Amino acid sequence: MIIRHRIELQGRNYVVTLQLDTAAQNPITPLEFEKLNQFGPMTVARGGVITPVTGSAVTLPTSDVYLPVDFPVTQVFNLDDYANADSLAAKWHDVMSTRIQNAVNTLLAQTAVVTEGSTTY
Repeated sequence: MIIRHRIELQGRNYVVTLQLDTAAQNPITPLEFEKLNQFGPMTVARGGVITPVTGSAVTLPTSDVYLPVDFPVTQVFNLDDYANADSLAAKWHDVMSTRIQNAVNTLLAQTAVVTEGSTTY
């Protein structure tokens, strides 16, 4: 899965956006596509404790996103709320990137259960 990411300063907000790279020819590989059809979208937690390199940790509200259905995923860190908004944005990006990669790995490791047999009626 090819993910495009962006961290940008918009006014006093650091906006982090993760989305499928639609410029890529196949942002979802054929195997990922097949697994998504078999098992449904991946569930990724988007909140929790975020501990940046500098400044204090924050706890964001916990919610799940279902990928790739819920792309783009965005989080805003306001400089008025967080003096270390830039560090929080960078750390949230890293945490979400890791969570998405772990979800893709879990999806690809799943196998369908096939039951074979015959029944006489």
